[in-house]
Amino acid sequence: MCDDVDYVMLCMERKVGNMLPGKMTETMRSRGYIPASEAAGRIGVTVYSLYRWIEAGKVEGERVGSHWYVKADSIAACLGPHAAELLGLPSGSAAKP
Repeated sequence: MCDDVDYVMLCMERKVGNMLPGKMTETMRSRGYIPASEAAGRIGVTVYSLYRWIEAGKVEGERVGSHWYVKADSIAACLGPHAAELLGLPSGSAAKP
């Protein structure tokens, strides 16, 4: 059972579809995710490349409605320290599995 109230609320609001996009992004950011379009722009790839990486299991991603969010440290783990720097992650983030 999940004790994280924010996560439970996120799941409930996702099901009924009443969360505003800005609030969703804020909630996802607090969980370590960033919008796929933002991540793609920061690391210099297309959003379609990110979608392929998610499908291949190279990067952790989650779809919320029609929007995709990617786990920033999973991108850093996949691409290395330079990507971590571009994403604004603390040094050493790329070493995480």
